[in-house]
Amino acid sequence: MADETAAVLVARVRAAFPDLAFSRAALVEKGEDHLVLALDERYVFRFPRFSRHPTGLKLELAVLSALQGRCALPMPDYRYVAPSADFAGYEMIEGVELTPERFAALGRAAQERVLDQVADFLSAMHGLTLAEVEAGLGETPKEWPSGGSPADQVADVRQRRQVHIARAFPQLLPIVDGFLDRFERSDAGAQRWTHSDVTCDHLLLSPAGDRLAGIIDFGDVEIGDPAYDFGYLCSYGDWAPAHVFARYAFRDIDPGLLQRSHWQHARYRIARLGEAIERGWDGAAAEIASALPALLASL
Repeated sequence: MADETAAVLVARVRAAFPDLAFSRAALVEKGEDHLVLALDERYVFRFPRFSRHPTGLKLELAVLSALQGRCALPMPDYRYVAPSADFAGYEMIEGVELTPERFAALGRAAQERVLDQVADFLSAMHGLTLAEVEAGLGETPKEWPSGGSPADQVADVRQRRQVHIARAFPQLLPIVDGFLDRFERSDAGAQRWTHSDVTCDHLLLSPAGDRLAGIIDFGDVEIGDPAYDFGYLCSYGDWAPAHVFARYAFRDIDPGLLQRSHWQHARYRIARLGEAIERGWDGAAAEIASALPALLASL
């Protein structure tokens, strides 16, 4: 099936870009929202899985266009956009995923350099305006994608993930419920454009290991609490989001962001636990479940 799917996608690329030369194609079996085709380990083409993708390539392209010149960190440069704009490709950014293990292995100077780059990126991302993104879109959408209020986020976790936690780790339900009740009543913070997926697989460490090579996958961009983007950084240690926040352009007008980021991290880990159970990722589920009590107790 993967070979058949890859062949169909290759045919679409060749039809749209007959002058693009490549000899090898591989389907990257990863991601819920897009099919990803790697060509000659040089080009990446992304195809939304759904005809009405919740954000869509047009919004992703508009956000990336608005970010040009505002941040030095490399991002996907979509030079190959299908005439229908239903798929697009860019030259691959060379680097490896910045896993917590890789981050921990870096020297302190390299760690701080990486986090400084993240601070620059988040300052640029969160500084975008509706007007700037709308100009790139060329239209006003009926509804902008939204990360939702804390109550919305809790409802999503309970609807989609909690049933799996109840089945596999029923002993965690009381502390999970208690945290979600508190999170539901928390403040959301000022709404800004967010990347919404600043995870280790989207932060690419340069081959030299001394800085970030780039950040990828803007398919989940939306308007929401900027603490959502900071929350992922907790995976690198409690000091990491604090280091980024100290260099963040909007720190003075959002002093509660850092605290909210730790709550967002906990909410994300609960959601991730439910997803890991659902998908049969037993090792990941066990790891998250063992760490969750201490994490929730710290908040």
